[in-house]
Amino acid sequence: MNKHFIIIFILTLFLGFSSFAQEQNEPLFYQKSKKSAKLTNSSNILKTDVVSIIGGELPFIWEHKFSKTFGIELGAGVLLPYYVNTDLIFSDNIDFSNDKSGYSFLANIKAQPFWFSDENFYTIFGVHYRHYSTCSFSSFSIGEGYQWLLFEKLSLDVGLQGGFLAIKSFETETYNDDSGMKFYFGLSLRLGYILN
Repeated sequence: MNKHFIIIFILTLFLGFSSFAQEQNEPLFYQKSKKSAKLTNSSNILKTDVVSIIGGELPFIWEHKFSKTFGIELGAGVLLPYYVNTDLIFSDNIDFSNDKSGYSFLANIKAQPFWFSDENFYTIFGVHYRHYSTCSFSSFSIGEGYQWLLFEKLSLDVGLQGGFLAIKSFETETYNDDSGMKFYFGLSLRLGYILN
């Protein structure tokens, strides 16, 4: 299973990054509808992830778009004094309780795949680090998503991503398995405020 996942991961990585090399035949921020134009023209959006809050993390994410096909997300967060596993598929359950606050960081590259003409659809490549009092999680993922403009200044970003989660235990009795790599598949549901 890991062999097939690695092949799919490399192909998606190659195809996603090939979108950077596209030539643009239309103006940089040309869109068909006013709502899409507002979202595509927005170069800075502040976001939080509803699924992460349910799971015990309060993230603050800044998205910056360099063009309609390429952008980045950078974020930091506070780990709340509880943990809920919100992953859709997890190779092994992680069973630990978090009774102290912690911190998290994330960095994502967002690119529009060349096979989609809709600028609101994206491929995402990311890293995410969470530091709890008893262990740390480092995830490396790739995924797909779509972004909508809900109101004048409010956006909704829904994504699915999969990847590997590296777990480092500070205490051996923290959860039911030793530190190591695990495969996961998760959902993100981000609400954003458009700055400009």
